[in-house]
This record gives sequence, C-alpha cells and structure tokens, in this order.
Amino acid sequence: IEIIERLLASEALAEGRIPLQAERIDVSQVARESAAALDSRASAKLQRVELDSPAVALVHADPRLLRQILDNLLDNAIKYSPQAGTIRITVRADGDHVRVEICDEGPGLSSEDYAHLFERFQRLSAQPTGGESSTGLGLSIVKQLVGLHGGRVWAESEGLGRGTTFIVELPLAEESLAPRETETAPAPRRTANLQRRRILLVEEQP
Repeated sequence: IEIIERLLASEALAEGRIPLQAERIDVSQVARESAAALDSRASAKLQRVELDSPAVALVHADPRLLRQILDNLLDNAIKYSPQAGTIRITVRADGDHVRVEICDEGPGLSSEDYAHLFERFQRLSAQPTGGESSTGLGLSIVKQLVGLHGGRVWAESEGLGRGTTFIVELPLAEESLAPRETETAPAPRRTANLQRRRILLVEEQP
C-alpha cells in the first residue's frame, strides 16, 4: 500500500496535479505533530526523537504537504538510524527562511548517494536497520513538495558511519518568531516529556 500511495503521489507531483493550498502555519507545531505520530516507530527500535524549536515559527505553506515533508524525512531517519539511537529535529529562523534540520546517527552518505539522493526510485547504499522496506520515492517526493513551496532541501554528512542531516528551508512569514515560552515545564508523562524548549519523545521502559 505504501509503495502504491507514494508512486501515485510522485506521479501527481510530476504532472502538476497537486494544488498548493497555502496558509500561515507554524512549522514548530507541525514538527511536534510529526514527531508524536512517528514515536511508536522510533520506540520500537528504542530510539529517541528530540525536538528543539522556538515557540512559533511561521511560514506560508500547505499544512498537509508540509506534514508529508516532515513525515517522510523523519521516517527516513528512523529507518536508517541504529537501535537506541537519537534523532534530533531542529526548527529555527535563518535569515528570511525557517530552517528545519533532521539529524540522525545512521550510516551517513556515500558519494554515490549524494549524486542520486533525490532521484525517483533511488535507494541509499545503506540498509534499513530494522528490516524496513524502502520504496526509493520518499526523498524524491520531499524535493518536489519543498519546491512547490519555493524552498530548498539538501543533505549533509561528515562521511560514512557519521550520520546524516537533512535540511529544509522555507520562506519566512512576517512576524514568524514569537518569544520563547517561559512557563514551567509540565510533569513528565508516560510517552512524552514536554520541556520548555525541547520535546523528548521516548517510550518508557518497564
């Protein structure tokens, strides 16, 4: 089902059949939702997902498509990160853009990976660490969706065995950064510990 859905989405993007319904949207909130939705996948591999972001970071974007961008990149990070690894999501203002970084502790990228990273049906040289399947379409879809929003996406890696960071930049909306929250962090819950500046999503061990 996942392969069919991603193939249909890729074909629709290539043919320009996906309309962009942009509105003022908080990237930090979308990142929180994405991290929460994929927490069970990370927890199954004993991984932690950390989110560091301002209270509000506004862009003009389609909420559904922005969520798909972040879901695809986070799913990719979970897929290629080792058991008990840490995945970090950072949202911040960078000049006239909002910048999202998803950093994993996976196998890094080879020169061949760099050359074909965002091509359709391109699989990374590394293998998923939990036996997950790979369609080879996720990163291609991400690039197309980011392009629809007038942004850009790329990856950085210090070499094999040293992890990968995927970076998305989207045009900043006016008044996009509100002051950081100052209230005291709420008490920890079973599956999520919400702090003032960071959300740590980690499954509690018995």
